[in-house]
Amino acid sequence: MERTYKTYTLPVSKYQVGIYDYYLRGDRVAIEKIMTDAVEVDKEGKFTSVRTSYRYDMEDEAVVRGVAFIKNEMGVDVAVGKDGVKIENIREFAEEDYEFIKSKLPKQDEKNSTTKPSEDISVKPQKSGE
Repeated sequence: MERTYKTYTLPVSKYQVGIYDYYLRGDRVAIEKIMTDAVEVDKEGKFTSVRTSYRYDMEDEAVVRGVAFIKNEMGVDVAVGKDGVKIENIREFAEEDYEFIKSKLPKQDEKNSTTKPSEDISVKPQKSGE
């Protein structure tokens, strides 16, 4: 199944960018894994260090996984390699273009989220006789 996307024009570079309408479950897991991998814990469960760059790494990963394609004004793919959009290419954009892309990324919407938490049935009152 091919994911749907919307096409936008970046404000500075004037490149065309396709941004997916939603993330896949694996995308959300990969983005959140960056945060959990940034924390080191000792044997007692106490934090020993936190890599403070995790927020920027998560933003970059969200952009890379949310972008379907980026084409220059000639219609040539500029940030897509054999493995898809690359972080190195995303980091070469003007800050305004990067922030524009971030603003158009899929939001975690309770109705459409692929990562919506499951209901905890243990806290629901049970009907009598069950």
